[in-house]
Amino acid sequence: MTDIQLEQPTDHTRQDIATLIRPIDIFEGPDELTSMLLPFFVPEAAGINNLGRLIKLLYHSSLIPDEGRYPRFRVICGRESFGHHVEFAAPLPKMNTVEAIRKLAPAVSDLNTALRLVDDGDGGFSAFQILDFQEHSVRSNPEEFSEVSLPDGTLTVRVDGPGELRATIQPGPVFHLRGNRIRALVAFDKAVIPFRQLVSGMCAKLRSQFEAVAAKPLPSPDILVDGFLYMWATMMADVINSPHGGAFLIVPDREGSCVEPKFLANGNLFQAYETTVMALAERVGDDGSEARKFWLLQREHLLRVARMFGRLSATDGAVLFDRELNLCGFGAKIIGAIPRLPLFDAVTQRPLDERLSTGMRHRSAAELVRAVPGAIAFVISQDGDLTSFYSNQEKAFRLSNLDAWGTVSDFL
Repeated sequence: MTDIQLEQPTDHTRQDIATLIRPIDIFEGPDELTSMLLPFFVPEAAGINNLGRLIKLLYHSSLIPDEGRYPRFRVICGRESFGHHVEFAAPLPKMNTVEAIRKLAPAVSDLNTALRLVDDGDGGFSAFQILDFQEHSVRSNPEEFSEVSLPDGTLTVRVDGPGELRATIQPGPVFHLRGNRIRALVAFDKAVIPFRQLVSGMCAKLRSQFEAVAAKPLPSPDILVDGFLYMWATMMADVINSPHGGAFLIVPDREGSCVEPKFLANGNLFQAYETTVMALAERVGDDGSEARKFWLLQREHLLRVARMFGRLSATDGAVLFDRELNLCGFGAKIIGAIPRLPLFDAVTQRPLDERLSTGMRHRSAAELVRAVPGAIAFVISQDGDLTSFYSNQEKAFRLSNLDAWGTVSDFL
């Protein structure tokens, strides 16, 4: 493969991430979270009028344990219903107190479900439906074989434990409140430019093969890139939602990479994707119906494969890939790395000393990219924070406050 030149984040990317940098002595809570969501809030689209009241209700509900367990559930507010659901009969249950939320929360504790709330006419809320959130939030576009997310204006809030909320209003950013601090999360697939370039180079060849077999061009040049990044996002999202964290390392040259896996292993996540795409090309017809059915069946298989790769990170050590995204092994340790490149924050361009404030995974990943130009690392802390490190021939960079989502249901 031709080596891909490293580009730095664009001005647009910098502007998107600029909201992440705020004074460290600010204590934030439900009021501040509401303020961040308000610019995207349209009552008619969300189907509720009092955003602040809802955020406070969910925040305080997260603080009350039931038999020693704190509630974990998802709420959605929007005008659309889709797929199979449980619908409440009139009169609709009122959801205006912590006690009311606490009683119903166990029914939507599975990450694949959501409680749909509507306005009760008095400035409060009523429970309207329990949804299959995976089906509701992600559908396939039959024309492009791509994913269709929630309609604009839909509010989604996920309660992940005491004082921890993730919230977004489509198509705005995701705000994560945890530990009296709010972060605006950035999707890794747009922010970590070197990785997208790597995948783009691999997909360029795949696209030519697809069009030769299908005898028709793809609707969008980026559709194959986004499809594979959807798999990679699912792999990392599975780790983000786990309690153990993990790390994924990509090195330009397996030999001399300063990384030694405890478990040598072979596998190729991209090859699984490539095989499916080429089989899909043979089924593309005038109406695309057969290809769509095939993609719907194979998509779930690909996501299971992605999660299988992701679970390798549960071992002590990192999962190691080469530049072709071939799996080299897992349980990997960084040994003998001699950091030579200076480390910078990818957004502010300020120099960093990674040894001062981060854990062993982050320090090791920083050492790797500083010692091996062209290396890329994704590090997920036990708290679910995602950070990327990467380098060129002259500098190494750290990009924090990322998240991985292949679909809305992966992060909300």
